[in-house]
Amino acid sequence: MQVNVSLKPVASIPVAAALKVMILSLEYSPKLSGGVGTHVMEMSRGMGRAGHQVTVIAFTPGQATTLSESNVQVHMISQSHSDLERRSMVQSILDFNRDVVRHGRSLIEDLGRRPDLINYHNWTTWPAAYELGQMFGIPLLGTIHFLSEPTERWWGQTPDAEIVKQEKELFQKAERFVIVSQSMRDIVQATHQVADERVSVVYNGLDVEPFMNPLLKAEEVDKLRATIAAEHEKIVLFAGRLSPQKGINALLASAAQVVAEHPDVVYLIVGEPDTREMGPVIDGLFQQYPSLQNKVRLLGKMPRTQLATLFQIADIVVIPSIYDTCPYMTVEAMAAGVPVVATRVGGLAEMIVHGENGLLVSVHRSAAGLDEVDVEELAAAQLALLADGALAKRMGSAGQRRVMSEYTLDKMVKATVEVYRQVIAEQKMPHRKLRRVAQM
Repeated sequence: MQVNVSLKPVASIPVAAALKVMILSLEYSPKLSGGVGTHVMEMSRGMGRAGHQVTVIAFTPGQATTLSESNVQVHMISQSHSDLERRSMVQSILDFNRDVVRHGRSLIEDLGRRPDLINYHNWTTWPAAYELGQMFGIPLLGTIHFLSEPTERWWGQTPDAEIVKQEKELFQKAERFVIVSQSMRDIVQATHQVADERVSVVYNGLDVEPFMNPLLKAEEVDKLRATIAAEHEKIVLFAGRLSPQKGINALLASAAQVVAEHPDVVYLIVGEPDTREMGPVIDGLFQQYPSLQNKVRLLGKMPRTQLATLFQIADIVVIPSIYDTCPYMTVEAMAAGVPVVATRVGGLAEMIVHGENGLLVSVHRSAAGLDEVDVEELAAAQLALLADGALAKRMGSAGQRRVMSEYTLDKMVKATVEVYRQVIAEQKMPHRKLRRVAQM
């Protein structure tokens, strides 16, 4: 369901003084995993357009390479160790941090690219940021997208003890954070006793142009749609990791109920299982719900540009997560004018205004102590939008207005740069220096 909105090209954001920022991340772009990589790519490009100088150091499983565009240089570095199969995931990430330190030190010392601030993402690049910060006296800011403890317990996963240790150390040592939703801020503060003055909430934003005004013409959209569904059929879209967290079990269970009442529907599922164990689980779900065999199309993982074209033919986007912070899928769907059915949890409950730009469904605590999506509510919400095209269109338009108000790239960049300037100013204050010495 595409609602076209005329937008001006992304404009440069006026700044008082351009900053030099080094961003450290395990991911850059959605290719490796998803949300963090998307955020880092959008943020760095947005800052570059605003006139700031951005250097990104991120991991690549392939050949090391350097990418350059307006005011942004991205150093994709590979792991230097050859015995990765004998290391735990956390140990491999810590080893990668040592590579990041070497690369960052070379950029700063040899090329004279000393940043005004280092922005690291999650615990996965905190060790490198901390070492470089101590080495060169550079202020640090962490962007937190997710915590393993306690959230993973909510869908039955036991958090990795090594990861929990790293998260705990991060919040004990680091001073300032940007967190991508109010919900995640509350979890961080409750779990790690982080004071209010150490936290700023900045929602994920993106360049909305490719989603509001995509390249495909009307006749091309019709042709694409005809390859997937008949003219009388509706299309429901899901994109994300096929995992318990993302509610894949509830999605398929609800789809079986929807198909039983509304046979003229096709489900498109974009994404891959996030573990080897999930492959057989997905197969088992299709055996459990045989009515879905000809109604669900598993499209695998696809580039973001291709996913953007699917929004043009989708009637509904479903996001049935057990917990999510500020998923880009929600922002992209709203930007494309597609109504969203989502769970009333985490950042989703902050992004979707029930009855306005989508519908929210409940998540309940089971007798076993796990959170479960209310499948009947999830099916009912989908059926309501499938049956009322006018309602779906109104919600899609409301979603676009909400994106333009709350989730644009410009807004995310401006808010984040404001925090950058605060952190840089605080670094110069005498009492802050005394605190840093006390922590060492």
